[in-house]
Amino acid sequence: MQVTIPVQVLADLTDEPGHLAGHGPLPADILCALADTAPVWERLFRRPDTGALLAADSYKPTVEQRRFLQARDEHCRFPGCDQPFRRCDIDHTTDWAQGGETTVTNLGALCRHHHTLRHHTPWKAKQTAAGVYEWTSPTGRAYRDKPESSVRFVDSEELANGTPMPDLADRHDVRERDPEPAPF
Repeated sequence: MQVTIPVQVLADLTDEPGHLAGHGPLPADILCALADTAPVWERLFRRPDTGALLAADSYKPTVEQRRFLQARDEHCRFPGCDQPFRRCDIDHTTDWAQGGETTVTNLGALCRHHHTLRHHTPWKAKQTAAGVYEWTSPTGRAYRDKPESSVRFVDSEELANGTPMPDLADRHDVRERDPEPAPF
């Protein structure tokens, strides 16, 4: 059963209706009764203004998160690797077992080889905002991988203000890298 309950209802700040998937709206009092008796919860956090998924309580990414990651990453995020997304694992940059969240800012595509390399060798990776990976080799050399996919995510305010979209026609190297060669 999938029930959408606005957090404001659970905090008793509103009596806004929720939604039962496949049925329709449910009144706030029924939502609270369901919440009180539910044996298991899987919370999905969405932006109230756009409905965009921000985070989930589960280990496994949602379909929406996978779709976002496929558009953002397009391929393995290890510097120089071009294994396509469909051949990659979705990796938690901060391990789930160590408190890492299932959010697009903590998830990324890694091919099986580089996924194993990251977890079982001295290679380290961290992810900064907007999906930028910073890799550190066993010798301490840093590599940066910034996704520049063919899909551009813009703020709705940018569109409303008429901010021009960049011309991608002349783009040759779509990945920002340090001037050092890739570590492969």
